[in-house]
Amino acid sequence: MFSSVATKVFVVTGSASGIGFATASTLLASGAFLGLCDVHGKGLSNFVDTLDENQKHRVVTQIVDITDRSSVRSFLSRTKAAFGKIDGVANIAGIAGHKLGREEIWEVNDTEFDLIMNVNVKGAFNVLGEALTPGLLEEPGSIVHITSMFAERGFPKGSVYSASKYAGIGMVKSAAREVGRRGIRVNAVLP
Repeated sequence: MFSSVATKVFVVTGSASGIGFATASTLLASGAFLGLCDVHGKGLSNFVDTLDENQKHRVVTQIVDITDRSSVRSFLSRTKAAFGKIDGVANIAGIAGHKLGREEIWEVNDTEFDLIMNVNVKGAFNVLGEALTPGLLEEPGSIVHITSMFAERGFPKGSVYSASKYAGIGMVKSAAREVGRRGIRVNAVLP
């Protein structure tokens, strides 16, 4: 068990699968308390079903569409009410789109563009905006936002995905400058 994580409270968005699932599992195994959210309720339920009783008592879950700011706000408030504080946020929710690697930029339609930009840009804005509201996070606290290595180097047949992840880097850099004086770290990871 990592003593620096034990008894701390973290929110993990996109926790029903992939990097979010792995992050939540690692934090739980290390003794953390978690607010877990995802747009996929069945994935969240399946995750919780795998937990032992001790872990289940250290978890709050909620179906959250991060493109809906009020849903993000409600979930963060619920997590803080359940555990008394939030020490950090791992903002992992994101989407590659339905056609990543299959369409040139001129083939991408508005529906695909809107889907990717809404989740990866508006969703990131909603999570950062709500989590960094004064009084929500413990100070010092931290936020880690997942972008992508393709934010900086591009992705053939993935222009919208790359652009959306690049926008996340800009938000993270700006947010870090805004809240650094409060002792809150805001970082991006580019897997």
